[in-house]
Amino acid sequence: MNQSMRKNTIMLWDELRKGNRQALVALYELFYQDLFHYGLRISLDREIAKDCIQEMFTQLWKTHQQLNPVLHVKAYLLKYLNHLVLGALKKSYRKRGLEELLTPQLELVANHEEYLIHSQSIHEQQQSLAKALDKLPERQKEIIRLRFFEGYDYEEISQITSLQYKTVYNTSHEAIKKLRKLMGVSSLSLILLLAATHSHAVQLRQVCGKQEQFERG
Repeated sequence: MNQSMRKNTIMLWDELRKGNRQALVALYELFYQDLFHYGLRISLDREIAKDCIQEMFTQLWKTHQQLNPVLHVKAYLLKYLNHLVLGALKKSYRKRGLEELLTPQLELVANHEEYLIHSQSIHEQQQSLAKALDKLPERQKEIIRLRFFEGYDYEEISQITSLQYKTVYNTSHEAIKKLRKLMGVSSLSLILLLAATHSHAVQLRQVCGKQEQFERG
């Protein structure tokens, strides 16, 4: 961002603080694309990215009188969006029963390097994950498959494999640690990839189920 544009964004921010709605609209239009691509890299979900951007600008308007002066407006908005997206992901994980992936590392993402895996295509990510899975011991591989590809919870996996609940839980965590090391990615990157894999598996089963109903009909 050149010096002239930076001064312009600071001016728009100051106008927003004064209650100028047009300044808010101008900031939205100026930064939307960058914000959307950033949010998408974090979440791998277009709707989450869009919803969080809308939420952010809504909150900015509601609290404009409490906003402080900012010298780096874009950086401020990206940090704000990062907070909202991670919160939305946590909520999504809890709904899917993936609470065990809500590690402290999820809170520590602050730079671009943490998101490099998301610049790859989904196909490349899945290939990298498949190669890493092949290097896991059979028990770890089976539990990861049941947990993230089939969508079973720990209690169900315990019944399927005849293993103790605690054994299933601990084996899953050991497998995740090994996958991180094998793939050379951050906790956040692996969390997002496994969550996306889980979501894709659920959608695929739904499609297959509808296809079977159609064929039977």
